[in-house]
Amino acid sequence: MNMMIAYLKGKIKDANEQTVLIEVGGVGYEAYFIQRDFDKFKKNLNQDTELCVYYYLRENTAELYAFFENEERRMFKIFATPRAAFAFDMLCRPGTRNFKMSPFITS
Repeated sequence: MNMMIAYLKGKIKDANEQTVLIEVGGVGYEAYFIQRDFDKFKKNLNQDTELCVYYYLRENTAELYAFFENEERRMFKIFATPRAAFAFDMLCRPGTRNFKMSPFITS
């Protein structure tokens, strides 16, 4: 699979519990992120930030996922199918829910 977007550098304009909005060259990219990084995204609001991203493209969906570290991005690529995401959810049961990945895994 060819990747179209792998890296973004710009200002974080907004972050909620599921997505972050990063402005790059006047274009806003909305991306999902690992829940444990929420505070890190909030801390970096309106600051220049470099993010590694994974562009998930299938017939009926196009989603962007943002990571502060490339290693996290590589790990996510391993789990970037519905079946693998279910397995990932099973590994992240209570006590480790800070690894929750939206929108594949719900509480």
